[in-house]
Amino acid sequence: MAQEPLLPLNRLDPEMFEKVVAEYVWRLPGTRRVRLYGRRGQADYGLDAVAVTWSGEVTVYQAKRYQQLTPAKIRDAVREYAGIRVPPGSGMPPRRFAASRLVLVTSALLEDDTANVDEAERLTSEYEGDIGIDVVGAEQVSRVLHDSASVISSVFGPDWARVFCGVEPPPAPARDPEANGLLEDPLSLLELEVADQASREAAAAEPSRSAAIDEEIASELDAAGFPGHAQVIRRRAAATLLGTQQAADGFQVLYVLARSRLLSGASLDPGLHFQLLTLASQNVLGQADRARLTLLLAIHNWPSTGSGLAAAAPALAQLRAADDPDTGILACTILEHALVDGIFEHQPPRSLVGECPPETAELAQEVLALAGQVSTPDRLWQARIRCAVADAELDRARAAGPGALAILRLLTARQRRVRRTLPAPRPAWSCRGRPARTPSAARGPRPSTAGAEASLRPAGPASTATCATCSGPSTTSPWRPTSARSPTCPW
Repeated sequence: MAQEPLLPLNRLDPEMFEKVVAEYVWRLPGTRRVRLYGRRGQADYGLDAVAVTWSGEVTVYQAKRYQQLTPAKIRDAVREYAGIRVPPGSGMPPRRFAASRLVLVTSALLEDDTANVDEAERLTSEYEGDIGIDVVGAEQVSRVLHDSASVISSVFGPDWARVFCGVEPPPAPARDPEANGLLEDPLSLLELEVADQASREAAAAEPSRSAAIDEEIASELDAAGFPGHAQVIRRRAAATLLGTQQAADGFQVLYVLARSRLLSGASLDPGLHFQLLTLASQNVLGQADRARLTLLLAIHNWPSTGSGLAAAAPALAQLRAADDPDTGILACTILEHALVDGIFEHQPPRSLVGECPPETAELAQEVLALAGQVSTPDRLWQARIRCAVADAELDRARAAGPGALAILRLLTARQRRVRRTLPAPRPAWSCRGRPARTPSAARGPRPSTAGAEASLRPAGPASTATCATCSGPSTTSPWRPTSARSPTCPW
């Protein structure tokens, strides 16, 4: 069976073509995540998708559905986002998403016309040192998607999958219902359909009122045991507020959702993460809200990039100055991440995840000091903060060298705290299970903690006693008084 060499990309509507471009980007090596950007009618600044690699580099994509490509179209599409070349060190603000690379993906052929290839090369040279430029035509998209029979079948139909991929397409998987479909039954069950309709009608003219209605609906859903549906409604409220330039109110809704998810140990879902990234690229939030947003992204990115102390430490200081009630739990989380990365275990600091910048020691000290000063009404978080601070101090003391007096003092204090929480000790038992009476003098004196050298060895000699069962000689330790047992006792 002859295989079709190219996909009919120019027959797709613009929205579907953007989704195909996203599938193409997902299949490129090194891609960590991809998000479509904007919808019809919104200003998208010449962008249709944003991708992040595992190394943290951001690439933005333009999806242009052209029937035929020309050098002028290529240059106009690049200029739409990149504008003029920005020389290094010019001090000009970065482009949206601070992308290091721009890729123009078109539905038309590129490689069959040398003029188009030459124009792409000229633009690459023109923007060298500023932003990488690349142009992809229908040929490259078709090559990358050639083995994706399920994608080809779902977009172009099973016949195209058979002809283009040369294989029988897999059966279509069961799809998740739309969010609105998930909400229909709970809204009807709780008689919230009228409120839902009122919120939708007020969204354009009265966004604050619409968001207030959505919060009431979400609270009712939470109380009735539909937390997932409540989250969808709150996300809708945030989108309504953000779409009408009420960034602070919209961010507050997103912050509560993201904080709850991150502090439970989960990562942000793609939609919520993209909304936060969009806010981060815009200068629309106050100083405290930007600090919160920075910390949310640092916590979310920690599994892949490690502790982002360079951004987190100043953000925590800003929240501390603003007397934000969440400073304690956010500082505790950042400190716990630094502990897991092993930053406090070495001098100078080293991380298990990657290289540490030169200022890591000072940043780690700032976070540790701040965590030791803040608190929270939640008793569980209070305990977590104290434990994180104690562990960080112990790691730093160990890194200072063996035998340091600081280590001994911390260990002694920690042992005393632990002893206060332990139950009363059991009586000493002989080797046959009966209580053994060991003279108090045989236990030896308690160890001294007056100095490092004295506390690293027993303060008194070992004492002898008599086994309560076999009457044989037994030895007790001056470190930990135990039952008097004979090492050769037959019982």
